[in-house]
Parts: sequence; structure tokens; C-alpha cells
Amino acid sequence: MSINAVNTLEILVPPGAAALLEGCIARAAGQLRATTGCIAYDLVRGVGQPSLWILSGYWASQDDMDAHLAGDELEGLVQLLARYSAHLHFATFSNLSAGSGHDGFR
Repeated sequence: MSINAVNTLEILVPPGAAALLEGCIARAAGQLRATTGCIAYDLVRGVGQPSLWILSGYWASQDDMDAHLAGDELEGLVQLLARYSAHLHFATFSNLSAGSGHDGFR
């Protein structure tokens, strides 16, 4: 199965909240792996930044990613992180169809 869409969520939490939230974020990544169309969901901690994580989802299709982004599982995680004043940055990338005038991901 090829990757046709990717979403990332950069999570920066306030000092003191990192230890508490790390388990919650890791559990959420595990649950998100079971989402329809998900090829992989990974959590990476920032190098030299103990309060930074990057959560990335890899999808079989744009539609699968869009459904995930609109889903309750991700919304629950975002609400939890917001309670701890986490800084969140979302990004998405998708493979454009051939002949679109683009050469890959947008």
C-alpha cells in the first residue's frame, strides 16, 4: 500500500506538563493507528527539546486522512492538549494526481 497523504501535529507543551502528557500522547498514537486507511502513525520526540513531539499519520488516500482529521479521536487529543496550554501546529501533505501540473506532494 502506498502513502498518498500525510498529516503532522507538532505539539509543544509547557514545562512541567511534558511528563504527564507523554503517556497520553503515546496512547493516542496507538489508538490512531487503528483508523481506517491508516498505514502508520508515529510519535517522535524533539531532539534536545523534552517538551516537543511530532505526531505523524500516513494515509492510503486523501479521503482517509480527511475523515481522520474530522474524527472524534483526534479531536479528543487536541482538547486534552489545549487544557494544558499546548502549542499545536497542524500540517497536511497529499499526493496530487498525475497531470495536475504539480510534481508530487503539496
